[in-house]
Amino acid sequence: MKKIKLLRIISSMDPKTGGPPNGIKYITPYLDELNIETTIVCLDNINDEFIKKTSLNIIALNENKTPWQYNSKLYNWLLNNLINYDAIIVHGIWLYHTYAVSKAVNTLRKTNELFKTKYFIYPHGMLDGYFQSNKTRKLKAFRNFFYWHLVEHKNVAIADGLIFTSEEEKNIASKTFANYKPKQTLNLGYGIDVPINTFKQTGNKDYFIFLGRYDEKKGIDTIINTYKKLLQENSKFPKLVIAGPGLDAPYGQYIQRLVNESDVLGNHVELKEMVSGEEKWKLLANAKAMILWSHQENFGISVAESLGLGIPVLLSKQVNIWTEIVSNKAGLAEDDTEENLIKVINSFCKLSQYEYEQMCINAMKTYENNYKPHLYAKRLHAILLCH
Repeated sequence: MKKIKLLRIISSMDPKTGGPPNGIKYITPYLDELNIETTIVCLDNINDEFIKKTSLNIIALNENKTPWQYNSKLYNWLLNNLINYDAIIVHGIWLYHTYAVSKAVNTLRKTNELFKTKYFIYPHGMLDGYFQSNKTRKLKAFRNFFYWHLVEHKNVAIADGLIFTSEEEKNIASKTFANYKPKQTLNLGYGIDVPINTFKQTGNKDYFIFLGRYDEKKGIDTIINTYKKLLQENSKFPKLVIAGPGLDAPYGQYIQRLVNESDVLGNHVELKEMVSGEEKWKLLANAKAMILWSHQENFGISVAESLGLGIPVLLSKQVNIWTEIVSNKAGLAEDDTEENLIKVINSFCKLSQYEYEQMCINAMKTYENNYKPHLYAKRLHAILLCH
C-alpha cells in the first residue's frame, strides 16, 4: 500500500478547545493502519501538558499571539517543509494559520514546479450562517464579512477542496457568503473512537447528560430553563448532569447562577468541569439519554460518543447530523426552542421500556454504520489517493 505523508495544521491541540483536536487524536491511529503518516503542526507551547503527554507526532511552534493567533515562525516553516508532504489539511478558518498555509501553497505553486502537494481546508462549521446572523455576534459578524471578502474567500479558492463533516454543513456553507468558489466540496463525515466493551452500563440510568463546552451556542441555558419548567410539573423528573470545560468562564458562571438561584434546580442539576478518560465514559455509559440543544453544531463529537455506547440522543435540528439520528430512530430532534425541548423530553419519557431499548439498539447501529473511525479513515484515504 502506498505511503501517504499527511500534514495537519491547527491553531491548538488543546482538548479543551473543542472537537477538532479530539477528532485528530481519535483518527490518527486508524490512518496509521492505512499507511498514512500524520504530522501535526500547532501553535501551542511545546511544554504544554497535553503536548508532552501525547503519542502523536506534533510540532509545536510555541507562539499563539493576538486574537488572529499570529505566529512568526509558521510561514517560513511551511515554505521549507510543505514539499515533503503529499497532502495538507488545515483545520479551521478565520485565523492566521489558514492564511499562512494558503500564502505558502500559492507561492510554492508559482516558484517550484516539483511542488504537487494537495491542500484541503476543514471549516469545522465556521462557515455556518448562524455566526453571521446571531444578535450577540454583530461585531464579529461585521469583522468576518470584511475578512471574508478581503482574505478568506481567496484561501478557499486556493485550496484543492473543502472537507465537511455532514451534507447539511456542506449545504449551509454554500449560502453564507457571496464569492464562495471552492474547487470542490467533500462530505467526509467523521470518525470517533468509542471503547464500547470497556464501560458496562450499571445502575438505573436515572439522569440525562450534556457533555460539551460551556458556550452560548451550545444552548445550555435553554436546557436549564426547560428543566426548571419540567421540574415544576414533576419533581421526580430525572437528574440533569452538565459537564465540560469553561465552567469558570463568564457563560459558565451565568449557568451556575441560573442553577444556584433556583429553589427547584438545586438538587436536580449537577454542574461539572471537563471530564475525561474513564470518568467521562462511565458518565456517558450510565446516562438515560444525551441532550445537545445547540444553536449551531456542525457535527457534535459527544453525539457520536453517546451513540457508540448505545445511548439515545435528544438534539436540536441545528445539530447538522440530526437527520441521520432521526431517520435511524436513534433519538429525537426539533428546532432549538424551550417549547420544543419540553416536547422532545416528554416524548422521550413516554417511551415504553421496549421502545427505549430499541432506541438504544438503534443508537449503537447508527454509530457502527456511520461514525466508526476505521470507516472515516477509509474515506479520507480514498480522497487522498484520488488527488
